[in-house]
Amino acid sequence: MNHDNYNKQEIHANTAEEGTEAEAPITQEELELFAAFIVFVPTQIGEPLFALGEVVATRGAVDLLDRLGINGSVYVRRHQCGDWGVVCAEDAEENARAVSDGNRILSEYRLGARRNRLWIITEHDRSVTTLLLPEEY
Repeated sequence: MNHDNYNKQEIHANTAEEGTEAEAPITQEELELFAAFIVFVPTQIGEPLFALGEVVATRGAVDLLDRLGINGSVYVRRHQCGDWGVVCAEDAEENARAVSDGNRILSEYRLGARRNRLWIITEHDRSVTTLLLPEEY
């Protein structure tokens, strides 16, 4: 992502209402730091890009999803449709190539108030897709 294209002016998060204090503007440095973590946020989920194979989950992933009351299939669908979550730009580029080259695909999502990490990995041969926690890798 080329940060030179960003507007160099400060961007205000909210406009103050009468009688309230205005929030401090977001600086260019804060904007660039935030933008570094956003790789791809679709307005809608498109068509699947690759086969998932058998979908399995580790005990840690199941416990996390259950504890947060989250249906993991939503994240599996995002993964399959090219929304890699919060992976770095390099990993996003590798995933995009892997769709056609047949390499492993990795997505990472941050869940809940504690921003717990959930990985979804589809193997290179598309035989299995696993939901897991990074420490279970």
